[in-house]
Amino acid sequence: MKPAICPVCGTSAIQSKGDHVEFSDYEPLPSDYIGHPHGYEWFCADHLEAAKSMSNLPAENVIKALRDKFSENTNQPQTNSPVKAGAISRIIKAVTGR
Repeated sequence: MKPAICPVCGTSAIQSKGDHVEFSDYEPLPSDYIGHPHGYEWFCADHLEAAKSMSNLPAENVIKALRDKFSENTNQPQTNSPVKAGAISRIIKAVTGR
């Protein structure tokens, strides 16, 4: 999972209550993967209701629309790729030799 940081304003879950929203492009990860599912974003309390009201759209479109609407901090690059759980073990073993 990526950190709970609002993609509209950069507020974190430590600073504000909020929740995740599942958008129309939501794709759950296979059970043997770790990472963050596509189309599943966390929003702070200030932007949560607006995001929920557009949950029938793809997440990327909603984030862009809300950033434009609220004209706040738009420096929130959020790209996380899912990784197979076994790959992490192989990387750790290769780096540590254990």
